[in-house]
Amino acid sequence: MKKIVMKFGGTSVATGENVKHVAKIVSDTVEKNCGVVVVVSALDGVTDELFEAANQAQKAKQDYIQKFKQTMLNRHKGAIAKAIKTKQTNRETQQAVESIIDELEKVLTGISYVGELTPKSRDYVLSFGERLSAQLFAVPSET
Repeated sequence: MKKIVMKFGGTSVATGENVKHVAKIVSDTVEKNCGVVVVVSALDGVTDELFEAANQAQKAKQDYIQKFKQTMLNRHKGAIAKAIKTKQTNRETQQAVESIIDELEKVLTGISYVGELTPKSRDYVLSFGERLSAQLFAVPSET
């Protein structure tokens, strides 16, 4: 079986509608008897927002962390709502995203407690963008 690696980033994963379109492309490729590996970037702008959150955490800005957490949650739940129409799948994806964002909050809080942002901890914070985006693609196609 032929295998294809498909990488999607930028505007292709900017919104729930775009995610749904990408899922259709992947689904169509799978139907052509191709094995598919999908690599996705963070939703548009999320990496920059994570970078800023890490910097604010280093400055012990707890109020910023709480607002950031809610903003990330709302943004990803909005994308889920537009990309995933099946109630059960939607709910499961939202739970997975909430769990990842809770972990992110703990990491940012830890950074704020020690007041230090190492290259390793910054990279770890930035990895959450892709981890969150991947949740939207980890479900069966609903096109």
